[in-house]
Formats: sequence, structure tokens, C-alpha cells
Amino acid sequence: MLDDVNGKTILDIGCGTGRYAVKLAAAGAKVTAIDFCDSMISVAKQKKYAMKIDFICCSIENIPLQEKFDIVLCNLLLNHIENLNGPLFEISRLVKSNGYVIISDLRTDFYINKSRCFRMFGKYATDSYRHTQKDYNDAFRKNKMMLSEHHDLVFTRNMVKKYRRYFYLVGSTIGYVFKLVKMNR
Repeated sequence: MLDDVNGKTILDIGCGTGRYAVKLAAAGAKVTAIDFCDSMISVAKQKKYAMKIDFICCSIENIPLQEKFDIVLCNLLLNHIENLNGPLFEISRLVKSNGYVIISDLRTDFYINKSRCFRMFGKYATDSYRHTQKDYNDAFRKNKMMLSEHHDLVFTRNMVKKYRRYFYLVGSTIGYVFKLVKMNR
């Protein structure tokens, strides 16, 4: 879904420990990476190519930037936000009119309860919220973004080798990847 990123401006929202930001910087992109967690950004700043990245600690619902970006990435974050509209307003505001957005997220529409606790790295915990495919589509439309590509993330047999306790999920959709473009106003 990502085109050649060399020379492109990219905003990585919810960069965490910099997994994607450093790869994009190494490929020649001018990367700005944000996360609300200082300790995650501290880990990211220790990685190779981190000196080529502008890191900002802030909330996705109030990003202190005016610059517009060629590409905005938001990976595995929106399921931790109760209301999709605030973050998607910010994403839409920050992507250039001829740019695009890539959002990946875990599938949460099968949760029985409204929220649940999700652990990451053994020491970080956050809530996860239930969002259906319709919730995403409605929020994209409300924030003037149009779906140009959609891919399901399917749990494969190879994943069972690493995550054996989830063997029963083989063949199930466990997440989504959306590629969005801005709608003409």
C-alpha cells in the first residue's frame, strides 16, 4: 500500500517504539513521529536512524502541527480511542489534498463488552474499544476521507508458530488495513 517513500513527508501517529518510523527514515522519508507516551518515544530515540526523525509527545486528538504531509500512518491505535471522529479529524487535517492515509487496526467488533484491557510489552496497559467496520466507514466519511483500498489481516498458520495459544483463530480476520484519500470538499 505504501508507494516509494523517498523524499516524502510522513506523519507516523502512534509511533510507539519507532518500528515503522525508523524504517521509513532509512528509506529516505522525512518522518515526524508522534506518541502520547514519553517512555515509548525514549525507546524509539535509541534506534538507528532516529536522529533523522522529529519526535513529538502529544495526543492524537490535539496534534500541535500545521504542516501537511504526503502520507499519514496510524497503526494499531484507533481501537484504543473511544470516539473515532476526533483522531480522524486530525488525520484529515494533516494529510495533503493529493496525499493519502494508511490506517491499520485490530478487529474489535467481536468484543462482547464495550471495552477491555489490552497489555503491551508487559508494562503498558490501555483500554480497547469496540468499533465495527461501519463505525470506521462512517467516521471516514464524516471526516472527508474516502476508502481507496481495504485489506483484511487474516490469522495464518505461520502465526500460530509464534502465538500458539491463538491456534483457534487460523483463518479469522483479526484486523484491517485501510488506505484513504481526501474527498474533494
